[in-house]
Amino acid sequence: MVIVYEDQRSLRRAEKLQHHLSRRCNNELEITSSAWNFALLGSSGLRKRATSEALDGDMIVISARGGCELPEHLHAWLKRLISLKKGAHTALVVLLEPRGEDTSDTPTLTDSLRRMADASGLDFFCNRDKWQSQGLAPMFN
Repeated sequence: MVIVYEDQRSLRRAEKLQHHLSRRCNNELEITSSAWNFALLGSSGLRKRATSEALDGDMIVISARGGCELPEHLHAWLKRLISLKKGAHTALVVLLEPRGEDTSDTPTLTDSLRRMADASGLDFFCNRDKWQSQGLAPMFN
C-alpha cells in the first residue's frame, strides 16, 4: 500500500484504513505501507522511489482535505503511475475530509481520479461514495 497524503490529519485517516483492513483480515495478511507527503513528491528523485514502491503494491491511497484539485506535479505523477499499473490488480482509494469540513465539494477531484482509474482498469473507491450509505465512512474521517 502506498499512501500519498496532504497533511497529518490526512495521514491518520489513511492509517486508520490500513488498520481496519488488517483487522478485517484477522491480522492474517500483513499490510505494509509507505507514506509520501504531497510536498515530498515535488522531488523527482522521491517520485521515482514512490513510483517503484507503488508499482510493487496493490493499493494506492490518496488522502487529502478535498477542498481543491491536487497539485500539478502530483496529478501528473498519478496519471503516469496509474497508466503504468494498467491491467494490474490494483485499487485506487481516495480518502477525503467528511462533507462540511472542507471548503467546497470536490466532484472534479474524485471524477478526475475515477476516470484515470477506469481508463487503466484499476478499482476505484472513495469514502464519499457508497461508504456513506454503508456506514463505513466515519471510520476513516
